[in-house]
Amino acid sequence: AWLRLCFPPMYQPIHCMHSKLMLLFHPEKLRIAIPSANLLTFDWGETGVMENSVFIIDLPRLPDGGKAEADELPPFAQELLYFLRRQQLDRDVREGLLNFDFSATEGMMFVHTVGGSHFDDEAERTGLSGLAHAVRQLGLESQDGLQVDFAASSIGSLNDDFLKTVHAAARGEDMIARAETATTTTKPKADFFKPSTTTTPRPRTAAATQDIRDLLRIYFPTHNTVTASKAGSAGTICLNRKWFESEKFPRTCFRDYRSTRTGLLSHNKIL
Repeated sequence: AWLRLCFPPMYQPIHCMHSKLMLLFHPEKLRIAIPSANLLTFDWGETGVMENSVFIIDLPRLPDGGKAEADELPPFAQELLYFLRRQQLDRDVREGLLNFDFSATEGMMFVHTVGGSHFDDEAERTGLSGLAHAVRQLGLESQDGLQVDFAASSIGSLNDDFLKTVHAAARGEDMIARAETATTTTKPKADFFKPSTTTTPRPRTAAATQDIRDLLRIYFPTHNTVTASKAGSAGTICLNRKWFESEKFPRTCFRDYRSTRTGLLSHNKIL
């Protein structure tokens, strides 16, 4: 078949698979495309109302029918293969990647999110832990004062704790160690007049004491920008009013997201 669609497992507690990935096999190259667009006509610009972005890299086929060993591939390729296996892509697709030269991906990392619960080494290689691990692998760790700009599409029920977690991952902090040391719970001698456990707060760092809202800017269109756009609305760009009006919602982090192409709304995700 010229086209294969992947429908990954959706076991509990997985309720959504939102990744976008295309593997385009050519006689002389493999093109890896990671778009921000959903598989909808207006997301791909067919109606002229929405813009998206795509990461593309072309990798040459190995000469003389060569085939790479999976455990000798660069980290980018190894994480890509891991993601494909967890999404249950066909074996011939996964093995087909070994026919191409991934040396151009040195200095890059493939960051993914695999649904479900993860333990041990697998917990470190996906989601925000995977982002933090990638930052460390590339030697790009940074200090608490890192300034972060995030171009977003849909917005969830945000709060400062979540922003701090995203910021820590972007700095390359060990997310598993962070979770383990967030609180230290001990069990003192039983006393019916005292709680059975005591919680020792995690020591406050500069990032904890500095207002996280001074370190992040989130770009999302205002109501006026949306109503003035060519479409007048955007079904794939969402923000629930009750979340926005919550006392814990970081409204001061938000900036109006206006495209340089007048009238277009953006579905990009850029950190």
